[in-house]
This record gives sequence, structure tokens and C-alpha cells, in this order.
Amino acid sequence: MSRNAGVLPDALDAAYTLADLSGVSIDDNGKVWGVDDAIETLRTRSGYLFAPVEPVKPKAIGSWYS
Repeated sequence: MSRNAGVLPDALDAAYTLADLSGVSIDDNGKVWGVDDAIETLRTRSGYLFAPVEPVKPKAIGSWYS
């Protein structure tokens, strides 16, 4: 699994077992293809394995009412 996938640490074994890795391949240069699609499919089917994604809150950089 990708380090940035957001899978909960206690769920890594389950995620690896449940992920459909049939579309994942490694080319001659060692680049891995298809992992993002496999992770998104897993997230759709088994979202409980992933940490909740919190929306990014914009930072206030001033006030309109100063």
C-alpha cells in the first residue's frame, strides 16, 4: 500500500488482503502503475479502513473589517 493512502495503521493487513491488485504492475524502470486506482477502489468499497479525510481550512491572512 502507498504510504500516503490514508489506511489506518491497524487496518494495513486487511487493506492489503482486500485490495484488488490485478491492475498493478511494475515497469522495467521500477515504476509502479495502477496503485492509485486500486486504492481509490478500496476506499470506495471499504472506506472504514481509511482515516477520515478532514477538509483543509483556509488560513485567515487579514481582515476585511480592520
